Amino acid sequence: MEAYINDVRFVSLPPMLVLDGTAVGSEPEEEIMGRMNRLAASFDLVVGRRFGFDSPVTAEQAAAHFRGYTYWLSIGEESLATLPSPESFEFEGTRVTVRRIAACRYATLRITDPFADPFVRIGGGFRYLADWLQDHETRGTTCAAPECAGSSSAPCLEEIGTVNGITVMDIYIPVPMA
Repeated sequence: MEAYINDVRFVSLPPMLVLDGTAVGSEPEEEIMGRMNRLAASFDLVVGRRFGFDSPVTAEQAAAHFRGYTYWLSIGEESLATLPSPESFEFEGTRVTVRRIAACRYATLRITDPFADPFVRIGGGFRYLADWLQDHETRGTTCAAPECAGSSSAPCLEEIGTVNGITVMDIYIPVPMA
């Protein structure tokens, strides 16, 4: 295991109400994170957690070397009243959808300083976690990311944070409930 990856553990994420937005481009992560964070500020939303994950692109977009990224902001029920619509609306040219996400059990690990070499560290973290799952009790993960085997019922997630001033990323791969 690489020094920047910590041990695997299991967590259950509770049901969430999220605002869901997607960007496609050469740097879709920064684009959609910035837009969704501006949305939260514009509507004075209290955001609980923020999750992102890769999303599919068309063949034409892939040929242009574009990638897709979806970003979720978890919010409370009381925030629905402040939004233009409790179902879906446009913000800065992006369709934002309100979604109710079911509780899910995940295998997770933390990557320290993921942006030092993001394609190696983040991609390597997902590969390590997927391989670990194959070698242990869990079979049949339900992750939509290409690094993970299984169906597309729940996405693999990324959550950025800081610990002692250092950027960390927790990555999550859904696994069957125990």
